[in-house]
Amino acid sequence: MVGPAEIDFQFSILHLLTGFQQFHEGISNLKQVTRQEHHNIQRYIVAVIADAVPKDFLITIHSLMDFRYLAQAPQVSS
Repeated sequence: MVGPAEIDFQFSILHLLTGFQQFHEGISNLKQVTRQEHHNIQRYIVAVIADAVPKDFLITIHSLMDFRYLAQAPQVSS
């Protein structure tokens, strides 16, 4: 929906925060992605695409991320 060039640009300009990985070259050219890198990409993806996609699409991606985190929980509750 956004395109690889825009996503790479958004990832490259993220501010460096302690405990978070910075992707200087973006993410579309990564050859192999470790579990930790995949986790870091998921942390940022909603914020990276927030201003470039329609609101309904953003809500859908956010909901899928919430579901993924809940599915990994050792115990599911209401």
